[in-house]
Amino acid sequence: MYSMAKKFRPLLLLFLLLISCNNNKETASDTTNPQRVSVPTQHNNNTRSGWNNQETLLTTENVNPQQFGKLFSLAVDDQIYAQPLVVGNIFINNSLHNVAYVATVNNTLYAYDGDTGKLYWKKNFTAPGMRPPRNTDMTGACGGNYRDFSGKMGIVGTPVIDEHMQTIYFVARSTSNGNFVQYLHAVNLISGNEVSGSPVKITATYEGSGTGSVNNEITFDAQRQNQRQALTLVNGIVYVTFSSHCD
Repeated sequence: MYSMAKKFRPLLLLFLLLISCNNNKETASDTTNPQRVSVPTQHNNNTRSGWNNQETLLTTENVNPQQFGKLFSLAVDDQIYAQPLVVGNIFINNSLHNVAYVATVNNTLYAYDGDTGKLYWKKNFTAPGMRPPRNTDMTGACGGNYRDFSGKMGIVGTPVIDEHMQTIYFVARSTSNGNFVQYLHAVNLISGNEVSGSPVKITATYEGSGTGSVNNEITFDAQRQNQRQALTLVNGIVYVTFSSHCD
């Protein structure tokens, strides 16, 4: 599916967490966040409005340099194109926490405590014996002047979270010796382990006479199909869409 959404610049190699602070001079590790709001999909909901209708702390008075700002920085192994997601009030390490899930273009997924920065787990989902694709693997794209990505391009589409099933879904891309694959992963939020039946290799064919057609049939090309858009969860079904490169 072709997407007309404009491209977003990648975040820096650090995940910068912004939350409100109170007037007491407490450290991040001993501050309890009374809000338990989840962001399970891109821009908060399937309308992509970005509206958090459960915000109760931030006001035009307390969002100022004295009471609001960056609490800490967390290192990741490469660039972040996918929006970090948050699950509030998840039972992990024998207590309730707000957990942020951050995916990088190196196919690595992190589960960080959103209030303290503690790392609960970190796992890489590159296919065995392969590596994440790079921009230089898109040979011939844009007439040899390919700039959609500046380096690796493993996980770039924003994942989606099913809080009821405690599962995060995302697409990871891998390559080796000219062979490209894309896998849909379903991973447990608490342990970081693949759930039963995951991962699933993405394959498809469709009737058509476009580029790459053989006998009037077009086959999914894991090198050319760009999984840039956010995944969507509707009525228990995960929707994955694709664009091309150089759009």
